[in-house]
Amino acid sequence: MILAGDIFVPGSKAMRWARRAGNFGETAPIVFVPGNHEFYEGVLQTSLKEMALTARSCNVHLLAPGEAVIAGVRFLGCTLWTDFELPIQTKTGSLVDTERATKAAKVRLNDYSSIRWAEAQESSDAPVVAAILAALVVLLVYFHAFGGHKMSGDPADWGAFGDYVGGLINPLVGIATVTLIFLTLMLQRKELQASLEEMRRAHRSAVLQGFEQSLFSWLANYHSLLSATKSRLGGEGRQALTTMYEQRFSSVVAMQKHQRAEGLGALDEEEAKIHLGEMRRASATGDAQEKDNFSKVFIIALWGYKEVIRTHRSELDAVFRTLYRLLRWIDASELDDVQKWHYVALVRAQLSWIELVFILYNCLTPEGKKFADLVNDYALFDNLEGAPDELIDAIANEFTASPPSSFTANLPPEPWLFNEAAFSSDIARAKRKLPTSA
Repeated sequence: MILAGDIFVPGSKAMRWARRAGNFGETAPIVFVPGNHEFYEGVLQTSLKEMALTARSCNVHLLAPGEAVIAGVRFLGCTLWTDFELPIQTKTGSLVDTERATKAAKVRLNDYSSIRWAEAQESSDAPVVAAILAALVVLLVYFHAFGGHKMSGDPADWGAFGDYVGGLINPLVGIATVTLIFLTLMLQRKELQASLEEMRRAHRSAVLQGFEQSLFSWLANYHSLLSATKSRLGGEGRQALTTMYEQRFSSVVAMQKHQRAEGLGALDEEEAKIHLGEMRRASATGDAQEKDNFSKVFIIALWGYKEVIRTHRSELDAVFRTLYRLLRWIDASELDDVQKWHYVALVRAQLSWIELVFILYNCLTPEGKKFADLVNDYALFDNLEGAPDELIDAIANEFTASPPSSFTANLPPEPWLFNEAAFSSDIARAKRKLPTSA
C-alpha cells in the first residue's frame, strides 16, 4: 500500500491509522511519502523525527526522502517544496528573484504560515566568557607587575590585593550580570512573541481548515441539489438544464419564435442559426432595424427562461439560491482578496456551460439581479465568451457596450447589469488589484 501524503495532521497519525486492523493490517507492506499537510501546525524538523520514530514502530517505509525495495520493486519518494531560485519568465527574459518569491510565498501559500522551521538558538554565553577573560586579565596584569615579590604573610597586603581584584572584577561581573538579565528578558520576549505568533498561525490555520470544510460541504450540497433536478421536458441534473434550454430559450428557439411572430414563416434549426448570425452582424454595423430585431429575439429568449423558471420553480429555486449564498458567503468572509478569488475560482471551475447560462439569464431578472455583482467581481462568465449561442456571445461582447434597447426600455433593472469584467478574469483581477497569477 502506498500512502502518497496529505492524509493526516500530524503525519505520524497517518501511519498509525494505516496499521489498524480495519484498514491495512499489521503485516501489509506500507510505503508512506509525507505531503505538505503532514507538517502543518508543527516544526518541520520535529515532525520528520516524530514520523521517523512512528515509521520504525509501525514497520512503515518512510520516504522523506528515501527509498524502499519491496518484492524486487524499488520505490523512491520525497516531499517536494518550493524552489525560490527557479527562474521566472518575464517580458525582459529569465529572472531569479529569491526575495520576491519568498515574500509572495508567505502571503499566498498556507505552507509558509502553517509550517515552522526550527532556527538555531543564539548563544548567551558570551557575557560569562567575557567576564572570566576580564578576571584573568586583571590577575595577569597584577602578577606581571608584582610577580617578582615574595609571597607576603601580612594580612594587610592580602587585603590590599583583594581590594585591587574586587575593585576591578566586581564592576565587570556586575556588567555581565546586568547583560545576562537583559539578554534573558529579550529571549523571553522573543519566545513570547513566537508563542503569540504561533497561536495566531494556529488560529488562522484552524479558521482556514474550518472554512474549507464548510466550503466543500456546501459545494457538495449544491451538486446534490443539481443532480436531483428533473425536467418535465426530460432529463436529470445538467441534462435537465440542457433540455430546458434547448427547448425553451436557446437563441435558435428564440429566433424561430421571432420569425413566426413577424409572420415570416417557419425556420428549421440551421436556417435559424444563419438568419440570427446575419441579424447580429447587421446590428453590429449600425443597422437600426436589425438591431431592434436582434433585441426582440433576446427578449423572447429571456421570457422563455422566465417561463422555464415558472414551470420548474420547485426544482430550480434551491439550486441557484444555494450557489448564490455560497458565493456571497465567500465574498463576505474575512479572507483576503487573493484567497477569496482562489476559492470562487475553485467553485467556478466546477460550473458547466449550461449552469453559467442559467445564472446569466437569472441575473437579468429582478429576482436574480443581486447575483450580477458577484458575476462582475469574480469573472464568473469567463468561460462563456465565444459560446456557440449567438445571444450568449452577444451578451459577452456587444451588449456590455450597447445593451439591447428593448431590454432597457421594458425591463428593470437599469442600467445593463454586466460589465466587461464579468467575462474576463484578467480584467476582473486588474479591477480588484490582484496579481495576474492569483
